[in-house]
Amino acid sequence: MPLIHQFRHTEHRDGTPGLIVIPGLEPFACIEPHWRGNEPFDSCIPAGDYDLVWHGSPKYPISYALVGGTVSHRQDSRFQRYACLWHKANWAEQLSGCTAPGMYHTHMASSRLGHRSPRLAVAYSGKAMRLIHARIGKAEGWRLRIHNPPHVV
Repeated sequence: MPLIHQFRHTEHRDGTPGLIVIPGLEPFACIEPHWRGNEPFDSCIPAGDYDLVWHGSPKYPISYALVGGTVSHRQDSRFQRYACLWHKANWAEQLSGCTAPGMYHTHMASSRLGHRSPRLAVAYSGKAMRLIHARIGKAEGWRLRIHNPPHVV
């Protein structure tokens, strides 16, 4: 079963940056919300192992759900969280407990989001999602291991 690694860096005031390593591809940057106690639709998800499941939806045509531990693909009362996705976005504040892959980290401002100064972001997220999809397709058999920084439990 092929394994993808997501390495989180120390939290930044604008979100949690990281790196996604997929066999056969150059690493991708990523950004997530801050850790907020695994709070649904607000926190990044706990470090650990997850199945990647194709999610493709009208809102996010190329997207993957993370399934495992406290997280299910669809709403299910047996799980604390659901619909934790990898999808296209630039800033952590655009994410509801999800992760946005990108080609690299940068700082960008967005008047649409009310940014007066540049914030940490990922660039070319749509391109990153297309490259990921070209490599892993519908993700059948792919697993993801999320790693916290060494000093974070």
